[in-house]
Amino acid sequence: MHALTEAQRSLKPNGILIDLRPSPKRRQVGLGTGKYWKSLGAMRETFEDDYASNRAVKHVIKSGLFTLESTSTFELDRVMDTLDDFRKMLLDFSIERLTNHQWLIDKIEKVQKETRTRKKVVIRGPMILNVLKKH
Repeated sequence: MHALTEAQRSLKPNGILIDLRPSPKRRQVGLGTGKYWKSLGAMRETFEDDYASNRAVKHVIKSGLFTLESTSTFELDRVMDTLDDFRKMLLDFSIERLTNHQWLIDKIEKVQKETRTRKKVVIRGPMILNVLKKH
């Protein structure tokens, strides 16, 4: 909320604020890319921060600081070359947002071993794009 208020204060009249962030929906993890991607499971995430962001955006719109010019959602793929890259990405997330994903790592390893491939590990999930205009 504070960041949105500060952004509103620093923008020129009719200035535009782009709100781009993950949607609070489960991200799917799979192997392969594009149309060759196959889901192996959903990440077990908590969405407290995402819900708080949604509330903050609604608040600044309702309070008249911004108007919502447009909103859309789209899928985004985060592509990692190796399973080790996926492990490192999991470590980069704060512990409050993710539960243990060893089960998913084990599943990826099993599929890679069974298929004898080292396809890229991909997290696929929805993103929110809001365009807000300062009054």
